[in-house]
Amino acid sequence: MYMKKIKLLFILALVGILLIGCKGKAARVQEQLDLGSKYMAELDYESAIVALNKAIKIDPKNVDAYKMLAEVYEKSGRLDDARATLEKVLDIDDLSSDNEDEINNRIKNLDFLVAISKLPGEYDEPMALELSNAKNFKIYYTVETENNKFAVSNAEYIEPILFDEDGTYIVTTHTTDENNVEHDEAKVKYVVKLKAGNKDKQAAKKETETTSSTEATKGWKQVGDDWYYIKDDGEFAKGVLEEGKEEYYFDDSGKLVKNQLIKEKIEGSEIVDIDMLSKGEAVYYLYGYADANGQIRGVSSLLSYGQIIDKGNYYEVTDVQVIESHHISGSEFKEELVGTVDSIKIRKDAYAIVFEETDNNVTETWYYPAEAYYKAAGGKLSADINEEVFEETDNIDMVVFDADGYIIEYGATYYPSPDSNGSGDDGLVIVRQ
Repeated sequence: MYMKKIKLLFILALVGILLIGCKGKAARVQEQLDLGSKYMAELDYESAIVALNKAIKIDPKNVDAYKMLAEVYEKSGRLDDARATLEKVLDIDDLSSDNEDEINNRIKNLDFLVAISKLPGEYDEPMALELSNAKNFKIYYTVETENNKFAVSNAEYIEPILFDEDGTYIVTTHTTDENNVEHDEAKVKYVVKLKAGNKDKQAAKKETETTSSTEATKGWKQVGDDWYYIKDDGEFAKGVLEEGKEEYYFDDSGKLVKNQLIKEKIEGSEIVDIDMLSKGEAVYYLYGYADANGQIRGVSSLLSYGQIIDKGNYYEVTDVQVIESHHISGSEFKEELVGTVDSIKIRKDAYAIVFEETDNNVTETWYYPAEAYYKAAGGKLSADINEEVFEETDNIDMVVFDADGYIIEYGATYYPSPDSNGSGDDGLVIVRQ
């Protein structure tokens, strides 16, 4: 009887030890997963990798640990390591079909992500960061830093990003595919603390190479199908660039703009000086048109024989021709079709100005809200006796855009007629300023 009690106690103790061991194993894995999540949020990827590898060592079949480890590699741009980690999951026995599908999808998704050439961490030498993508999608990046010289917001990646001064740099990057879909971001942190010797070398290098480097790189530069222009100071041209007798326009990333209307913001005293009704808004005027070669052309008229599509709170005018006028001699001019734009957008509450006269510091303006004009003119936005649905010719200076690119003010042919009282029964509004 005594021996039976001893055996029973021994069995109970053994079961308790096993239960405690199992519970301890799960708790230890969770502890490492929590650490991995914490380090990942802090962009301390190396510590996250150590913690997650510990979790896998404790429980080699823990799928969540592999998933999180692969995520760390994805976010730090180490896509080969991410692929190898995900493939290990597929070798786990008794892997559920849901997990298998998820892992296979994540492996396919790696081709949409950005690979980063440098591991995150601290560097004591200048570093050049290279970004790439397996599908050659466009790559965009942002650099957050206390050094404004290196700060960048959502710029298109063109060439290696150089960090050659002390500082902390957080780089966020993603791809955009052919359908303009943005894919998952990678986000990495670099700390540059140059050694004294490296600082002296870098300063000397900058001093001796600034002129020669600028001379060697300035001018036109082609990247794929896109063109850029590097100015004398080594910076990319943005906005309007004059080269000889020609003008070109570059967007905020430095890329040459083609086949687009060019708009410039109306600021400061210009808002007061220009006679327009949209003074309370952030407004832009029509500067010109960038043709198929990127050269800025003057715009004397916009003309459409296309469609006017009702888009709810605005109209979309399709197939808009851009005309430039050339002075031949005296009163003789020659019109040239310099290009087309797929469409322009006109807000329904835009001012379609049909008459404007200034006398003794008093401006009298007659206008229709675009929606009222459209109804009164039988489905046109600037009416004439011809077949065009929109024509902006004599009043091209009246074209005003809002910050989102919608036309909010334009000159229109006086087609609908006001009633005998002059106040208009078809939507005409008379304003005296």
